[in-house]
Amino acid sequence: MNGKLHKNILIAGGSGMIGSILSRKLQALGYQVAWLSRNSKSDADYKIYQWNIQNESLSPEALEWADVVINLAGATIARWPWTNSYKKKVIRSRTEPAKLIAAELKYISLKPKIYISASATGIYGDRKEEIHTESSVAGKDFLSRSCLAWEENAISTGNEFSRSAIVRTGIVLSNLGGFLEKLTLPAKLNLLAVPGNGNQWLPWIHIDDLCRIYISIIENETMHGVYNAASPNPVTLNTFCSALCKTLGTSLWLPAIPDWVLKLFLGEMSQIILDSVRVNPEKLLAENFEFQFVDAELALKDLLTKK
Repeated sequence: MNGKLHKNILIAGGSGMIGSILSRKLQALGYQVAWLSRNSKSDADYKIYQWNIQNESLSPEALEWADVVINLAGATIARWPWTNSYKKKVIRSRTEPAKLIAAELKYISLKPKIYISASATGIYGDRKEEIHTESSVAGKDFLSRSCLAWEENAISTGNEFSRSAIVRTGIVLSNLGGFLEKLTLPAKLNLLAVPGNGNQWLPWIHIDDLCRIYISIIENETMHGVYNAASPNPVTLNTFCSALCKTLGTSLWLPAIPDWVLKLFLGEMSQIILDSVRVNPEKLLAENFEFQFVDAELALKDLLTKK
C-alpha cells in the first residue's frame, strides 16, 4: 500500500455523480485531481484539461501530468427512448474515450502508471437467481453487449499502462441523484409501486463504498483486473422498496407495476429495472476489502439522513 506514490489523478467523466463525489474524496486525502473536459473553464475546484472525443483531440499535458487515469466517461442508459441511434451513442461513448487515451499515449514520454475504467454489472444480463462472480460469462442483451465492448476497449487501453483495473459497478445509491432519487419522491408521497414482480435481484452499492474501491485500487499495488463493485448482500427490489418506505416512514401499499406495462411504455429500456442481476464481489472480498455498508436498510438510513 502506497497511495501517495501516485498523487496526480486524472478523471474522465469527473462532473458526473460518481466522478464529482470521488474527486472530493480524493482531494480530501491529499491527492491532486484534474478533469478531462470539453470546456476549458469550469466551476469545479479542479484543474481542467481539454479533450474532444469527436475531434479525437486530447491535451498531451494531461497524460504527462497524470499518475493515474480514471475513465468514468459514458452516456447515461437511463434516457428514454432507446432508439437504435441512441444505443449506438451509448456504445461509442464508452469505447471511443479509451481509444483516444491509448492513441495519445504514443506521443508522450512520461506516461501515467495506472488505468481504471468503469463498467457495469449489467454485463451479466438477466439470469434470475444465478449468482455472478467476476469470472461469470456475459449475457446477450444490449446492456451486456455494450459492457463487453466497453471492457474490451478498457483492456486494450489498460495494456498500455503498468497496471489496470475494471470496476463493474452496480446500482449506485447516493443522495445526489441517480436510482435512489427516482424512487425517493414517490416513496415520500406514499405512492411508490414496485416495478415488475419485485423478485429481481438488485446489485446495489453505497457511493462511499464505491469511492473506497477506486481509492483501494490506486493505493494497493496488487489490485488489478476486473472487480464487481456491489454489496456482498444484494436484495430483491421488493426488499429494497420496503426498506426505503420504512426509512421514510411511509408504506408500500400500491400494487406492483406489471412487467408488460413497463415493456409497453419503456420498450427495451425496461430491462434496466426488470433484469435480475445477483452479484457477488468475490475478488474484492478476497483482497480483504471491507464494505462499510452491507445492509441496504442501513445504507438508506445513512443517505437519507445526510444533508
